[in-house]
Amino acid sequence: MTKDEFVSLQLQHQQIGNEIESGKAVYGALQHNDYDEVAKQYLMLVAKKAELGDLKEAMLQAKSFLDMLVCDEHLYGLIKDVPGNLLYANHWVPKFIAALLSLYAQRYEDALTLIGEVLEGHQCAEALYIKSRALAKLERYTEADETNCLLANVFEMSTPDAKVLFMIAMLNEMHIGDPGLDLMRKLVEARPKYDIGILALRTLMQSHCLQLDKLSDNNCELVDLFNSDATEEEFLAQLKLCREKAPKAVAYLIRRIKKQEFNEEQAIEE
Repeated sequence: MTKDEFVSLQLQHQQIGNEIESGKAVYGALQHNDYDEVAKQYLMLVAKKAELGDLKEAMLQAKSFLDMLVCDEHLYGLIKDVPGNLLYANHWVPKFIAALLSLYAQRYEDALTLIGEVLEGHQCAEALYIKSRALAKLERYTEADETNCLLANVFEMSTPDAKVLFMIAMLNEMHIGDPGLDLMRKLVEARPKYDIGILALRTLMQSHCLQLDKLSDNNCELVDLFNSDATEEEFLAQLKLCREKAPKAVAYLIRRIKKQEFNEEQAIEE
């Protein structure tokens, strides 16, 4: 074996080892319902495969990433570099990967340009999601809302898409002035083990001076905490503890959320 062959073999072993470690991280995070960490690991795999020029595998990892993703705020700045060979490719696949990586490298104008080129010849819900997020990060909220309307109306999904529900709910409530509470409720129904979704619903309800309905004959401290002025950290800590020690309390909270009805035409004033 030559020196070059030996070095090449070492690099292959290192790559395999990295992928095994990433796989372990994904599995471990899934065991703890840590969807945010799972999404992070998949995004890092997209970047690794793209850097190696394995676009087929990069796209497979991108699909896993987008399927698992809910809230993406923890991912911005995670990507440091976008492989140059992707930026000037003609096929939609490398452009899509470049747009995805550019978004999380906080190169929002690049992401918007690239995903626009993808959408010219390859309409897909995933591309519209990237476009909407890039527009929102550029504070072009009206255009992001128009993209979300197209996403919601044109691409009907057989099952709720968690990341789309979260994205539209937050954009509507924070920047557009449209209802978002019931969308966030649907997100909790679709991903009941995603604590950030429950917290987001609580935050939006508090902004409207709303409280979660509860049965008068059923006392639940977790629902009381949801309705209280406890901090986000206090609520998340108790929710996590209940998942480990009192799963029935969490199940009751989820049931109350699923049955909650919102009149979102009017916000309740104090």
